[in-house]
Amino acid sequence: MKYLILSLAIFLSGCDIILDEVFDCLDNDGPEFKNDHIPPAVLNQVYYARINAAIHHEPHDNAYNYQYSLSGDLPRGVSLYTSNRYVELRGTPVEHGSFYFKLTVRVTPSSYSYYDDDDSYDDGDNLCTTTESKNFVLSVTVI
Repeated sequence: MKYLILSLAIFLSGCDIILDEVFDCLDNDGPEFKNDHIPPAVLNQVYYARINAAIHHEPHDNAYNYQYSLSGDLPRGVSLYTSNRYVELRGTPVEHGSFYFKLTVRVTPSSYSYYDDDDSYDDGDNLCTTTESKNFVLSVTVI
């Protein structure tokens, strides 16, 4: 009987790891962009927009490293600047039109770990997905 209980305990402890990963995917634990769109710009006027990223259902998302990449076009005069949890579009656009670009964020666990609220150790590697991409349009108008 004690071998049965011991076997069951070992089996369930292994299932806990598997179930955690399944639940991480069921509730979509992974990076996401908080912005649905960015504001339009005006030709030859200073422009600023901030696009925030976070990890869905992760209270310790500052413990991750965020890396961004941009594909597509920005108007001449506007550049992308990155921080850990957000990117900024800054500058003075010198051409008008609609500029389409895709922003991708990739998150990785940082080199340090943290303790959860229940004081259990977490290495930060409990995400279902580690990348997210979103399409944006920056419209530059003439006044």
